[in-house]
Amino acid sequence: MEHPTPTAHKSRNSLAQIRADYHLSLLLFKENIVPLLTVGIIGSGLFYVVDFLIESFIFPLISWDQFSQINQIIIYNLLKFPAQGILFGFFGAIMGMVRDILGSGDGFTQIQNFVGYIALYWGKFFILSILVNIFNYLVRYTGQEVLNFPLAIIARICSLIWFILLVEASPALVYSKNIISAIKDNFQVFRHQTLRVIWSFLLFYVIFILPMVILFFLEYHILPAESAGHEFIRALEILFQLFYILIGYPINGFIATRIYYDEKFA
Repeated sequence: MEHPTPTAHKSRNSLAQIRADYHLSLLLFKENIVPLLTVGIIGSGLFYVVDFLIESFIFPLISWDQFSQINQIIIYNLLKFPAQGILFGFFGAIMGMVRDILGSGDGFTQIQNFVGYIALYWGKFFILSILVNIFNYLVRYTGQEVLNFPLAIIARICSLIWFILLVEASPALVYSKNIISAIKDNFQVFRHQTLRVIWSFLLFYVIFILPMVILFFLEYHILPAESAGHEFIRALEILFQLFYILIGYPINGFIATRIYYDEKFA
């Protein structure tokens, strides 16, 4: 009679842990939906307002025709970066609220806590978010995401791998004094919880991020520039972006923090 290998046992245990992680994360999100959604709505609202102001008041001042296509793309993305930076701080606030929920004993957080967490974590999560998204930014801010389809695909794959490798740095940063300590903790957790981290966040990527990636490639590489489907695709991109911010941010926080707790405090 064949006996399951240690690897098979580990895989089954990891799958059971992943199911438990997602089940608990969804339950805690539901129980704290008002404060978490409120913070997400404020953050995404500020993001879209700043993005709109940049497009409405700064873009018209630029003589775009004097620049090459690649320089237009670079300038466009650089000018939009401040809006993106808003989300980094709000993700840090959500991570702080997740720590409250998982560490408080009663499983709840208070909405008023997020202001203090933004002040405490914005700078740290700003730097960490740039580091985690470095492959996306390298290809985006050189214009290659739009102009070079094969390179854009490679960058997305590298970005996924890098995201999974560094995902535990987010909960670690909530407990660490600096980013270097958080990254060291991140790799310790990843080394001991490898399968759990990989499968948990592959699933997370498929649910929350992959739809936006597919829509982006449809918009810029598949559909003709003037096609009627462009506006529909753009509307879907915004909907999935909101889905990612409002629900994906907290779920990311719950799962990553739960794995971090099991490694560091169990």
